[in-house]
Amino acid sequence: MVNWQIDEAAAAELEGMGLDWEQRDIRKQQFNVRESRFNGARRHRIDESAVADYRDSMQRGDVFPMIVACKVDGNSGLVIAGGNHRHAAVEGLPDEVMPAMCCSVSAVQFAILSRRLNRTNGKRETRTDRVKQAAELVAVYGLSQQAAADAMDVPHSTLATEIRAMEVRQALVLATGDDCSEVSNNVITTMGKFRNDHNVLQQLATLAKSGAGREEMRGILRELNTLPTEAAKVKMLSDLCEQRKKKTVAGRGVEMKIAQSFRRITTQLENIIEKGESCNMQMDGPELDAIAKRLAAMATAVKTMSGGRS
Repeated sequence: MVNWQIDEAAAAELEGMGLDWEQRDIRKQQFNVRESRFNGARRHRIDESAVADYRDSMQRGDVFPMIVACKVDGNSGLVIAGGNHRHAAVEGLPDEVMPAMCCSVSAVQFAILSRRLNRTNGKRETRTDRVKQAAELVAVYGLSQQAAADAMDVPHSTLATEIRAMEVRQALVLATGDDCSEVSNNVITTMGKFRNDHNVLQQLATLAKSGAGREEMRGILRELNTLPTEAAKVKMLSDLCEQRKKKTVAGRGVEMKIAQSFRRITTQLENIIEKGESCNMQMDGPELDAIAKRLAAMATAVKTMSGGRS
């Protein structure tokens, strides 16, 4: 028989949400297992290894916090808001009845409660997953962004970015059939102004997937805003896409990484030289002279590369 005790952390969450609960003995068949396993608290399936570990611990007599079960909007069956891994572990044991912390909630309250309880005794989600869960609370349940951010303990600004990115990704699916999941939110949100211009958005998606970063995309968008027609914008973006194709090695874009590294190294050299002037770089004359010759040779090479380029 499993050794259960009241989940004090869960009780605090319930009381913090103003929800009344009571301890009841629940039979296994009273749980709606399907609804429980997909309660929105986690973005991935049950971890079977965790279930096996729990079951072993239960058989040893270890103490486990009680499952939190809810009657949602009066529907039949109890849905587990907190404790799916514990419940899955008990399913493999002979126990037919278990004590549980039970309450009645609305669908919105359940959505918030299940996600919050998952951070106490549940298999904790990453911050990225919690941001996505908060966005779902806004999109599916109509919570305000601030309420959803508070419910999932994520920064409001991060949630706002996620929601803006979701809107653009939805437009991308309509325009291209691809939500560009491999592209970061920071890049995706730069396209927001053109989410209703499918032809422009298609080209922007191609640029983003080819590796264009946020600052590069911002510069491109500033230039787009100066063009008078959609056709002109599409032409400009198409040309940029072709240019990026030519600047690849084995299918990977390298030009921007090389350029960024070169700019960074040049700035570092300037800073080092400026700081080292007072002590001659802590090197003697012959060594400095040798380095000066190397720098001069590099400067000549860079100047040669710049010839004919605008």
